[in-house]
Amino acid sequence: MTTITTKTREEYLAELAVLGGKLIDRAVFPRLKVPPVPCTDLLLAQATDDPEIKAFHDQYFDHFPHRIFTPEEIQNFSCAPRGSDDIRFNGALECLPPGCTTLRGIRGSAAYIDTPPTKIRRLFMGDLLFVYWLDRMGVFEIFAKLVNDYAIEGKYPIDSNNMSPVTMEVMVRQLQMGLASLIRDRVSTYRRCLGWTTPIGRKMELQTEVNTAFTGQFHQFLKTALEYYKDLRLAEAIRQTTGGGASAATRVAAAEALQLLKESFRVFGYGRNNYNTLNAIVYAIATLNLVRTLRDDIGIPSTYTKLSQYFSSAYAKLIEGKSASEYKPNRYLLHLDCAEKGRDLLLGIEAMETDDVDAVGTWLENKIVEEKVETYRKAYRDLTKIDLAESIDTIEQQA
Repeated sequence: MTTITTKTREEYLAELAVLGGKLIDRAVFPRLKVPPVPCTDLLLAQATDDPEIKAFHDQYFDHFPHRIFTPEEIQNFSCAPRGSDDIRFNGALECLPPGCTTLRGIRGSAAYIDTPPTKIRRLFMGDLLFVYWLDRMGVFEIFAKLVNDYAIEGKYPIDSNNMSPVTMEVMVRQLQMGLASLIRDRVSTYRRCLGWTTPIGRKMELQTEVNTAFTGQFHQFLKTALEYYKDLRLAEAIRQTTGGGASAATRVAAAEALQLLKESFRVFGYGRNNYNTLNAIVYAIATLNLVRTLRDDIGIPSTYTKLSQYFSSAYAKLIEGKSASEYKPNRYLLHLDCAEKGRDLLLGIEAMETDDVDAVGTWLENKIVEEKVETYRKAYRDLTKIDLAESIDTIEQQA
C-alpha cells in the first residue's frame, strides 16, 4: 500500500522556474504590441516608496524603456534616413511618447522563485481577473472620489506642495481626454473576456459580447478541483493510491475543464482588452499609493499603518459615508485573496499542457496549488455567500 506523496519545495521551485520561463518565452507567448499608458512614469513615481505598494508595482513593472516596435517598423514611420536610429527623427513618438516603465514583473507562479532568471513581460487573462477583483474591492471608486474632490468639490485640504496633487492633476487631464482607465472600458473588457460584470457595470447595460465560456469553465474547474482534493484526502485516509477510483475520474474531468477554459483565453488578445487591462493596473496602483500619501488629508488615523487598514478606512469614509474608524480590513483581504489566488491559478493554467492528464494531476496535487484553490473558494464564499464546492449554477458576478 502506498500513501499520497507531495513534491519538496525544491522540486516545486524547479517546476515553477520552467513555468516562469514559458510565460515569457517569445516563441510560446510572444510579447503583444501594447502601447504605453500615457504618463505612467509620473503616475507610478511614488509607488516604490512603500514596501506594500512596491509589492504591487513589482508584480508588473520595471524601470526600463517600454518598446513595442521592431527596428524595421520604426523605419516605416520615421523621418530618419534608412539605417539611422536617431531618435530625434522618430515621428511615432509624437503619438506614443516613450516611457521608462515597462511590463516586466514577477507574479503568479514566478513569485515563488527566490531569484528568478526571467520576468513576465506581457499580460494574460489572469491579470484581468486580478484587475476585476481590485475593482470590486473599490479601488476605482476611491480613485473617482479623490480626483473629483481635487478637481471640483474641495472637501479635503489637499496640500499642493507635494507629488500627490501633481499625480491627481495628471489623472484629471487624462480623464478629460478620455485616456485614463474608464468604467466603460473596464466593464466592456470584463464582459468580453471574463463574462463578468460589476454592480455599476450591470446598470450600464452595455451591448457587448459576453465570454460565457470562461465563466462557465473557470467555476467548473474550481468545483472539480475541490472534488479532487476531497477524493485525495479520502484516499489518504484509507491508505489507497491516488490513481484509481473517483480521483482518476475527477482528474480526467479537471483536464477536460482546463482544456476548455484555456480555449476561452483567446479573446483576451482581441480589440482593446489588453490595453484596457494595462491601463487599469497603472491606475489601480497609482490610486493605492494616493490613499497612502493622502491619509492625513482625508482624515485617516495615523495609527493605521498597514495598507489593509488605511485603504479599508478610506473606503468606509469616502464611499460608505461612515467614520474612518468603522473600517473592515477583512473586506480588503478577501478581495485581494480572490485577485491574487485567481490570477496565479490562471497563469499556471496558461503555461500548462492541459491535454496531458498526468501533468494536470501533478499540478493539482501541489500543495501550493491546492492552497490557492481553497483560499479562493473561502474568500469567494465569504464575499458572495456562494460555496463553489457545492454549486456553480448561480455566479454572483456573471454578466
